Amino acid sequence: MQATNIKRQISADAIKNEIASKIDAACFSSWINPLNFEIENSVLVLSAPNQFTADFVSATYSNIINAVAANYGLSVLVRVGMAKPVVVRSANDNNVQTY
Repeated sequence: MQATNIKRQISADAIKNEIASKIDAACFSSWINPLNFEIENSVLVLSAPNQFTADFVSATYSNIINAVAANYGLSVLVRVGMAKPVVVRSANDNNVQTY
């Protein structure tokens, strides 16, 4: 029963912070920090902005990410596509573009 309570208190930020403690700060800020972290049905879902980033993170950091996720009883999925659209305003005009 105690393990169930611990699982419910898992936050994506706690997992992200633990991963940050295991890799170089520059690498973390370049590759891991831009990812969107979500927990869905016992799966840590990492959403990357493009295929290159998803492939690089999977190839380079999968051992660390999987080990940290396993500590929380989670599996890992790295996918392409950010969960929330990003609105970009250009400095030169009033056009708004959503990606």
